[in-house]
This record gives sequence, structure tokens and C-alpha cells, in this order.
Amino acid sequence: YKQQIVEDHFEKICKYFNDNINYLYTFNLDDYHSIHEIRRPDDTFLSSTKHFATCTAKKVDFSMPILANYNDIPLFNPINIDANNLCKRLNQIYSSLFDISYNNSKSRWISYSTLELDKFE
Repeated sequence: YKQQIVEDHFEKICKYFNDNINYLYTFNLDDYHSIHEIRRPDDTFLSSTKHFATCTAKKVDFSMPILANYNDIPLFNPINIDANNLCKRLNQIYSSLFDISYNNSKSRWISYSTLELDKFE
């Protein structure tokens, strides 16, 4: 009985995505791990682990799907999150924005006459 429910669910999901193949989807993946200590004296089992993953898909009705290959550049990134590239971009783009102290910023505002304490919006 339960196995039939699993098989039917899989078939329904496959049919849904095949019927709606020309739409963009957003996915939320939740990989859950829980380790709980057993609260009774037992020399055989010290802990129990629970693990399951959930995938939620939402169809975006008014958007075309993203091409898997655009200008011979694949959408898939085998590195996933490239830490070196991320650090490089953060240093190049955002370092000058976020490494200025409040006092230096305030001095700059005053020198540009943008800080007007006597006026309200």
C-alpha cells in the first residue's frame, strides 16, 4: 500500500513537470540533520540520527525558463560556490563601501554639506 503511494507520487511529479516544461521554477532545498542523545542507560546505542531532505518547487507563471547553455557557457557551475572568486569579487566591489568608519563617513557628509541636522524630511 505505502509503496504504491510512493510510486504514484513519483509518476504525478514527473507528469506535472513534463506538462509544464516551458516554465521557470524556483526550488527550495532543505537538508535536515538532527542528532539527539538517547536519555536512557544503554551501552549499545549512544545517539540516534535523523536525516531527511525536502524539495519544494514553485512555478513562476510569467517567466520563460533559463537556458541551460547560453553563448556556449553552461548554467551549471561544477565548483558550486567558488570561494576564491567570491572573495575576489567582495574585495574588488564592496571593500571600499564597507570598510569606512562611521566617523570618517560623518566627516565626509559634513564636508559635503549633506548632513543637515536642523531639517526634517
